[in-house]
Amino acid sequence: MKTIAIPLGRLRLADTNMRISRRTAGLEELKASLLVHGQLQPIVVTRPPEGGFAVVAGARLTLAARALVAEGKWPDTARLAAVRRRADPAALPPATCARCCAGRGYQPATRCPACWRLTRRPAAR
Repeated sequence: MKTIAIPLGRLRLADTNMRISRRTAGLEELKASLLVHGQLQPIVVTRPPEGGFAVVAGARLTLAARALVAEGKWPDTARLAAVRRRADPAALPPATCARCCAGRGYQPATRCPACWRLTRRPAAR
């Protein structure tokens, strides 16, 4: 997978993130690690229909990076390395595909080629 650099301002935490508790325990240690070692592994993002990037794995890292920027320890132009994963079509609201397909003249039962590929491709891990 190709790694991309995304500005912190374009990242939002996804509702589908595994760690929905948004716990802050250990955030200080993570911030210290970021300052000393930098980012050791990329976060995982998807492109939601509303734009920007949704963080599906790496929410605590994103929160730690935002805190470092807020504290003035990282520049406000900081970017995080990320890999982009296609959104899981089962997690998309039904209106998303219907709106996409209807806009192209397809019936929801047949789906447009793009939606058909998304529903046939297993989610990236």
